[in-house]
Amino acid sequence: MMVIYFLQQTEPPVIPVLQEIGRPGDVSPYLVEGWDTYFYTEINRRNGDWPSDNTDPVALLVLKFFKFYYEEFDYTTTVIAPKQKSLLTCKSKNWYRPINIEDPF
Repeated sequence: MMVIYFLQQTEPPVIPVLQEIGRPGDVSPYLVEGWDTYFYTEINRRNGDWPSDNTDPVALLVLKFFKFYYEEFDYTTTVIAPKQKSLLTCKSKNWYRPINIEDPF
């Protein structure tokens, strides 16, 4: 989850947040135990691979990954939440653990 979240948060992003790609108007929420588990599944409708403006080589992304979680990410206030691009706070979830990772399902 930490790698996925990093690749979504880096600028420009390497991979998209599947839950935030436009939901077609005719697709209703897919609820499982009261949770909307929708994510974009029409990958074949995209033009080629996921479009990304990120041209960083893998070695640089690895370095940025460690820098992100060592210097930039605030573990005391932020949840690793791969279902959304915007920051999710520990306070909003009432979570106060050493590391907070939201289950995307």
